[in-house]
Amino acid sequence: MSITQDIINAVAEVDFLLTPCKACQRQGLPILPLRRAVVPDTRPGSDPVTQTRMGLRTLRSGYLYVLLDQRIWHAYEVTAQGHLRRFLPYEPNPGPPPSLPEHCVHENHDIPSSFLNIDTDTYG
Repeated sequence: MSITQDIINAVAEVDFLLTPCKACQRQGLPILPLRRAVVPDTRPGSDPVTQTRMGLRTLRSGYLYVLLDQRIWHAYEVTAQGHLRRFLPYEPNPGPPPSLPEHCVHENHDIPSSFLNIDTDTYG
């Protein structure tokens, strides 16, 4: 890869810094990342305490990295509540990801912040 291409990739990885909120004000195709997990069986006639089944849950607290077009990294912090916040892929914050701000929760931004977003104009 040339230096010019490296610069173009670096600019594409930090373009999200121009948005005021890295959690709930993202544009593009929303994708809800889920993981397989054992969950209580809540179907009628089953005992949810003793019977389980495989199901889907949101991600655990940590980090999620998405590689776009085999060259651009999108990095997300995953809070304990399953909310995603973009950050610079080469500069993770020290410590666990902070929770979503209270004003975002009160304005119902907690649902959009559970999705990662792919800009379909750029990566369509």
